[in-house]
Amino acid sequence: KQYSKDKASVRKTEIKYPENFLSVDWHIRKNILGQLVLEGRVNNKAATVTYKDIEMKVSFYGVTRSLLNEETEMLYDSVPPGTYKSFKRKYSNARMSDSLTVNVIKADHTGE
Repeated sequence: KQYSKDKASVRKTEIKYPENFLSVDWHIRKNILGQLVLEGRVNNKAATVTYKDIEMKVSFYGVTRSLLNEETEMLYDSVPPGTYKSFKRKYSNARMSDSLTVNVIKADHTGE
């Protein structure tokens, strides 16, 4: 019985704070067209919750670390506990960007 209570408590926390359980590993490169190519994966570190429709903020920075632009990206897929989903995006307007960051803003859960 205590296990069920603990599991329910963990689940409630995972549903309320998805950004604490989702992380993004990524790398960037420039392609032959001069576009910035962002490739990465969203990792689900939750124990009980499958997340879906994950919203990420991509922030582009210049050489002086000044924020140049921000874009919102959606991963319309389900990511079960302990797994990941890969993604790839291309940006034509990011030629002046020297670096970027990617952060999870929010996500829904499947209710399973």
